[in-house]
Amino acid sequence: MKYVLYSVVGTVLLTGISLAESSHPLITKAATSMVQYSLNESFDTSLGAAGWQSWSETSVEWTRSAMPMKTASASAIVVTGPDQSSAAWLVSPGIQIPDAESWQVSWQEKFSGNPGFHILDVMISIDYRGYGDPHAANWLHLSSLTPESIGFDWRSSTFPLQQFQGKTIHVAFHASLDENATWLVDDVEVRPEQKPLNLDNLMIHRQNHALVFDWTGTSEAYHRGFDIYRSADAYGAYYQIASYSDLENDADMLDTQERLYHFRDGGLVNDATYWYRICSVDLGGNRVFSEPLSAVPSKNASAIHLAAN
Repeated sequence: MKYVLYSVVGTVLLTGISLAESSHPLITKAATSMVQYSLNESFDTSLGAAGWQSWSETSVEWTRSAMPMKTASASAIVVTGPDQSSAAWLVSPGIQIPDAESWQVSWQEKFSGNPGFHILDVMISIDYRGYGDPHAANWLHLSSLTPESIGFDWRSSTFPLQQFQGKTIHVAFHASLDENATWLVDDVEVRPEQKPLNLDNLMIHRQNHALVFDWTGTSEAYHRGFDIYRSADAYGAYYQIASYSDLENDADMLDTQERLYHFRDGGLVNDATYWYRICSVDLGGNRVFSEPLSAVPSKNASAIHLAAN
């Protein structure tokens, strides 16, 4: 059995404000646009015909590219040229999530561009009207991705939607791009949860000014490792604070033996609530995220056992 140690690779400064729950209230309103019961969007038709809304704060908007960027399929694309920038929204039609079934959202994305300020925020709303300015709605963050290089090839991300059971949701992709950059999105799916997270027997240990995570990896044959993200809010912006890629011997992450993982997040404020997502990464770079996990550091040490995801 291997023992893999994670180290903190970045520091996120948080105030001592204690958050007992998400600061974004879930307010249910009646949907005014067509509601569907699943989503499997490969952008083979125009955005409008498929019920997607495109809205931009600049002259650059999401469009449909009929070119075979990934396969023979089209993609949604946002492109900036010289001296251009984007703040462009692409919002899905309404999707009704069943009451008693775990569902997930997944998508594929690709980025290329010069170094600069490029972020793709993926968010969910339960009170977007289905049309018009998305700023009028409340949006809960799933992912805020800033590329670390000038580009990456197609990869997928998967997030569970347990908190949204019984609600009608809209999924939004908001691209903030500097000049000369391209972001593509394809194969957006909302469907019953099928792929379990490679994460088991999770324990969170509360310590003085620190939280310690221990878990067991399962099904390691196609698994590369874990990234860890932290936030001050269950559905706020998450920042990556640790990664398998920072381990000295990356090749050691590829064997099939069961292993124990250990991560310590130190320098925290006692009695403040911190939120985490643990992200499982496979050999193709595809990412599966856990539900938001919360814990409160305390001078009175204790442990919390969470069921397998």
